[in-house]
Amino acid sequence: MASTREKRPSKHVEIPLSYATPPLNANQRLHWAHKAKIVREIRHEVCWRGKAENLPPAKHIGFELHYLPKQNRRRDLGNLMPTHKAGLDGVVDSGLISDDTPEFVQEKMPVIHRAVKDAPVRLWLAITIEESA
Repeated sequence: MASTREKRPSKHVEIPLSYATPPLNANQRLHWAHKAKIVREIRHEVCWRGKAENLPPAKHIGFELHYLPKQNRRRDLGNLMPTHKAGLDGVVDSGLISDDTPEFVQEKMPVIHRAVKDAPVRLWLAITIEESA
């Protein structure tokens, strides 16, 4: 049976990050204080870049971390999850969503793009606002 609820068009937003490489990865063995400092920096940057987008609070979003490296080599997507998690926490801090539970966000695995000759290294978040609050 079809839903009577009208599907609203989704809005896609890219939030660039200032890091050339993912600042946290699952293979690092950092001192807890150093790791906490990096997490705090990522959350702070994402929070303020998110607020600069002037997005109204959303009921549900899609969230994905993207990385365009300088070189093509084998990389493990799961290693990017610590950076992904800190970025998502920054989105919550910005007020776009109220929590990072499945009720409010559909997390997608990070994407590692193929390197492009002479293209700058990039790290960014792709957010799809599926329902506005």
